[in-house]
Amino acid sequence: MNAKSTFVIAAMAAALLSACGKQEAQAPMPESAPPDSTMAQASAGDAHGTHGTIQSMDQKARTVTIAHDPVPSLKWPAMTMTFQVQNDEALAGLEEGAQVEFSFTAQPGNQYVITAISPRH
Repeated sequence: MNAKSTFVIAAMAAALLSACGKQEAQAPMPESAPPDSTMAQASAGDAHGTHGTIQSMDQKARTVTIAHDPVPSLKWPAMTMTFQVQNDEALAGLEEGAQVEFSFTAQPGNQYVITAISPRH
């Protein structure tokens, strides 16, 4: 085995090891969630809640991307999703990297809207 082959194998191994134990799926809206029979679909108006870490916020668009823990009521695994927020004030005082707890509801068209969000204590 030559030096180039050894480097390529080492780089691939490092990439695989760094990904181990991390489950992150970018799911901007639920329609991008895999159609898995173990993942329940939310009914419009039902409230669900979990904890997570804010990855990014767009106050103008009223959206927040959160790497969240599992949502047991929906049988969702932990993943990263972008949510709409119910009102302009919802993100006041929060920043990227903040640990939060939040509640959300499903809206028509597979939109998920945060109805309450606060720093996690």
